[in-house]
Amino acid sequence: MTRTSIQQSMGRKRTEWPITDVAYFSASHKYVSAYRADGASLILTDTLQELEADFGALFIRTHRGTLAARHLVESIEHNQAHTAYLLRLKGLDEPVPLARREVPRVRELIRELAA
Repeated sequence: MTRTSIQQSMGRKRTEWPITDVAYFSASHKYVSAYRADGASLILTDTLQELEADFGALFIRTHRGTLAARHLVESIEHNQAHTAYLLRLKGLDEPVPLARREVPRVRELIRELAA
């Protein structure tokens, strides 16, 4: 069965989001967080690799610890010191990390989305 949502369980409380609501996933230490454009977040038990396997058609790897929603990819920029790449996503105030080795794939996606 194909997953169409993600969920967070804390005790008896369960929160579920449709996967289409997720702007990006970010891994930090042992946890993966899902973020929406409105700033809401969930902490998940899934690994980034599991999420990429389940939802790889909808998300693109932008960094070792980040998956971004393909349909929200807007532009590539640099940080103020021009030492790192950042990815701007539609509807988000803050850009997400973009690894140098992922730049060509993200540029290709931006071209595809513009066509």
